[in-house]
Amino acid sequence: MGLFSKKKSAEPIPRPNPPFMPTQPSVGNIPLKDQLNISKSMDSSKLPPLPTDIISEKPQINEKMNDVDNKMNKLDNRLSQIDSPLPAPKAISPKPGAKVFIRIDKYTEIINTINNMESKINELKNAVNKINDLRNAEQQLVDSWNKLVEEAQAKVNDVSSKLPPANR
Repeated sequence: MGLFSKKKSAEPIPRPNPPFMPTQPSVGNIPLKDQLNISKSMDSSKLPPLPTDIISEKPQINEKMNDVDNKMNKLDNRLSQIDSPLPAPKAISPKPGAKVFIRIDKYTEIINTINNMESKINELKNAVNKINDLRNAEQQLVDSWNKLVEEAQAKVNDVSSKLPPANR
């Protein structure tokens, strides 16, 4: 059967390259431990010469620094040319007759929300109308009471005018 056939041999994993080591002047075939001891015993006024690859990089660094300075000067000039702040962005309004595409589920959600809002507005209108009707009925009741009080006052005044004055 094909299930337990020969296994393929594992491919060897390539080894990574060793880390970068800077070139240093070597002192013959002397081990590093002895080189360190030699450097302590050497005269400190004499320094070993710089490697050639470091010396060749110096002009390149100066050129790069000059390029960076030039770019910074250009940016400073551009910034100094800008006197006023940018105007505020304008609202984008759709053109009349422009087509807007909305997902169906969002559309039904919007329609349901609008219908709920309309029903709440109608409920509020009905409540305000009921309050106005109650206020009008109350005003009519107060007006009728005022008429009754005025009639009673008029009758009292009429009767008191017909009676002789009392000893007071």
